[in-house]
Amino acid sequence: MIRSILNRLCCVTTALVFYTAMIPQPARAEIITTKAFAQSHFSANPRTRINELLARNDVQSELMRYGVSSVEAKSRIDALSDSEVKDLALNFDKQIAAGDGLGTVIGAIILVFVVLLLTDILGLTKVFPFTRSVR
Repeated sequence: MIRSILNRLCCVTTALVFYTAMIPQPARAEIITTKAFAQSHFSANPRTRINELLARNDVQSELMRYGVSSVEAKSRIDALSDSEVKDLALNFDKQIAAGDGLGTVIGAIILVFVVLLLTDILGLTKVFPFTRSVR
């Protein structure tokens, strides 16, 4: 009886997951002026955009946290070639601040362990010897 209930629950859950993936999600758009868009995304001079970003308080606090003064960062930006500054300005939002992805790998391993543990407890698999099946 419990297995019948679990099978039905699994089928309903699977159907709901696939159904929610097909529902169109609402999009939100706001009207902005062309000047505001141009100023926020496409600065005429990439060095100006980088310097504007370096002038922000949150960026300066992160630089100070890493032991880099804003004056030193500005001098390093000024030492870059024009092509390097252009690449940096275009990809500034995509740059990795720190880390090597270890947290993602550990999270994926924990997720796989939890899924295998639950399937072992439900009696669908027999991976771990320390679990007892509900069946």
